[in-house]
Amino acid sequence: MADLADYPFEEVPGLAMDPGTLFASGPMGFGVEYAGLLLHSAFQPIFSLLHRRAVGFEGLIRAADAGGQPVSPAMLFEAARSAGQGVTLDRLCRRLHVHNFTTFLPASAPAAGWLFLNVAPEVAIGGHRLGPFFHDLLQQCQLPPERVVVEVLESASGEGGLREAMAFYRDLGCLVAIDDFGAGHSNFSRLVELQPDIVKLDRALVVRAGSDGRAQRMLHNLVALLHEAGSLVLAEGVESEAEGVAVLDAGVDLVQGWLFGHPLAAPQVSCETAALEQLIAVAGEDAEVLARRDQTLLDGAYRAFEQALLRYAAGQPLAQACSGLLGRADVLRCYQLDDNGIQRGNNLPGRARAALEDPRFKPLQQADGVDWSRRPYFRRALASPGRIRTSRPYFSITDARLCVTLSCTVTRAAGRQVLCCDLVA
Repeated sequence: MADLADYPFEEVPGLAMDPGTLFASGPMGFGVEYAGLLLHSAFQPIFSLLHRRAVGFEGLIRAADAGGQPVSPAMLFEAARSAGQGVTLDRLCRRLHVHNFTTFLPASAPAAGWLFLNVAPEVAIGGHRLGPFFHDLLQQCQLPPERVVVEVLESASGEGGLREAMAFYRDLGCLVAIDDFGAGHSNFSRLVELQPDIVKLDRALVVRAGSDGRAQRMLHNLVALLHEAGSLVLAEGVESEAEGVAVLDAGVDLVQGWLFGHPLAAPQVSCETAALEQLIAVAGEDAEVLARRDQTLLDGAYRAFEQALLRYAAGQPLAQACSGLLGRADVLRCYQLDDNGIQRGNNLPGRARAALEDPRFKPLQQADGVDWSRRPYFRRALASPGRIRTSRPYFSITDARLCVTLSCTVTRAAGRQVLCCDLVA
């Protein structure tokens, strides 16, 4: 990498109207000389998992010195900010990307998609005070603002500055994305307040979800919350098949990363989708295998639960009726509720409960008298007596882990009871 210490970061003449002089450079589109460096655009495709095609491109800057040695974008921007030229460089990069994007994908191109543009924090915060540069640029290049997604860092400023920045770009007609959500001190309540159009998940979340089952479940819930807040979700930096399957299973809307496509000198509407098709096929096969495995285990537990129900309805004590069921390796506990949802008696521990017992949660394990009336598995069982109901996986307070509950209403001499069995999820 080139050392930027000796490069002259000077004000570009005519910044307000025309920062830098662009020149055509063949298949790479337009380039610009700045501070002794040659800058070009690169465009990384962003795919919709449902549409199975590219729906946009993120404009990325590529810099090289006179000898062709590459300079990292991070180093480039840091040197510019240190010289007080952060705004200049930011505007120059956006101008370069917009000109190149509209050259290769004019507004008339069918399904041309969005152009994603990063905006420097100092520009995002004070954009409305820096003149009509961006508005004029879009008009000059005939790029409709609705085809532009402006990426703003959540940590760019306090909530007031962030709200102001997002309002400025929305007023221009652009979409607004919060970038790198999940890094640093991300604030979900702030997102609910700001209502970004798109939330880009930080790569660290993607990497963790690709190798950690718990992180993958958390990602699934995070995506659901972001959807509830009214935002599309984009996973960036997806590089491995495991990461791709994780974000696909989590329900993200858009993906970006080397697994699907490297940055291109020229954005192409019909860019390669083979990696995406392969990922969807692999994820489908994995889901089928897991579903068959889970169904096999559930079928076994279901049949054992049916036998326990018959014995319990015939008058056997709960422990005796459930003895075979409790011996299964996937059973955490059995218990009974009255028709008000109040547990009568403590849990009968299953084989799995003994293996997974955590003494730290002992204060939550005395369950006699606990009110479960708000649990869906109780309500559904009470609404359809004699029918076994199976819950979705949920977080159990009893031992702070995911479980699935089988439940069924049984009528005995003492009245209606709801028999429950918690399984390892």
